[in-house]
Amino acid sequence: MNTFSNFDDLANSMSNELCCQINALIDKGKSPIIALSGGTTPSPVYRRLASMDVNWAKCNFFMGDDRCVPLGSERCNLTMAKEAFQGIDAKWSDIRVEPVLKPDIAIFGWGLDGHTASWFPDLGKEEIDRLFITDSLQLKVSPPSQSEQRMTITWSALSSASHIHLLGKGREKMTVLHSCLESDDSYSKPMRILFNHDKVVPQVWWSEQ
Repeated sequence: MNTFSNFDDLANSMSNELCCQINALIDKGKSPIIALSGGTTPSPVYRRLASMDVNWAKCNFFMGDDRCVPLGSERCNLTMAKEAFQGIDAKWSDIRVEPVLKPDIAIFGWGLDGHTASWFPDLGKEEIDRLFITDSLQLKVSPPSQSEQRMTITWSALSSASHIHLLGKGREKMTVLHSCLESDDSYSKPMRILFNHDKVVPQVWWSEQ
C-alpha cells in the first residue's frame, strides 16, 4: 500500500516504480507487455513515465479495457493513453479489434461500485464467472450501467503478470478498497479478484487528493 496526501507525489513515485519494473524486464531480454488503465486519473503518471529513460521500442502497450467508440473520441481510453505517451515509439494494440498478449505489467483503476477494468458487478454472476474462467484473453461485455459496449481483459490474461498496480484517489475510493479487502465476494465487487492472484500481490497507489 503506497499512500500519499497529494497526487503529484503519487505520480512521481509510481512512474519511477514502473520505470524500474519495465527496465528490469528489458534487462532480462523481454519485450514488456503493459496493460494500461483508462480514465483521466492515470494521465499524469503516464506523462511522467513517458519522459523517463526507457527503450520504448521494446515495449508493447494496450488498454486493459476500452469502450466500443471511435478512436479519437474523448471516451476512448486508447486515445487518452496515446496522448499521454505522445512522442514515444512503443508498439500499441487496440484491444477492441486486435488480439492482445498476456501482460507482464497491468495497471488498474477501480470504481465506487467495486468494478475494475470492465468487470462491472451489474454484469451478473454468470457473465462475471465467464470473465474469470474463460481461456480467452479479452471479451466484449455490455454492462447495464454503461452506455457503450466494452472490450475488456480477462482474468486469464493476468495469469503470467509479474506486476499488478491499482491506482485511485479520494477517500471514497479507499473505503471501497477496504471493503474489498475485508470480503472475498468477487461478484458484488469484482476488483476483489485481483487479490486472488497465485503469485502477485497488487501494489496499491492511492492519494487523498
